Amino acid sequence: LRWSSEQLDREIETFLQGETGVAVDFEVGDALHKLQRLGLVTTDSDGLLQAVPIDRALELLDRAWDNLFRYNQDAPQAAAA
Repeated sequence: LRWSSEQLDREIETFLQGETGVAVDFEVGDALHKLQRLGLVTTDSDGLLQAVPIDRALELLDRAWDNLFRYNQDAPQAAAA
């Protein structure tokens, strides 16, 4: 399934209004920027958007989340009380 950003925006707004009863102006540009930055959405040569397959999306999210917080893994472990 490939959509233009305008189609996606309309579908999201329709979905949200149907689910909540509230009309919203969804900021599709910001959402798409984040999804594209994570590699979850691609844009073809016609400018149409497509989500990556779910297995690939899960891999990408797992990698992003695993590297989200940097901490010193070499720090000594606290002794159990």
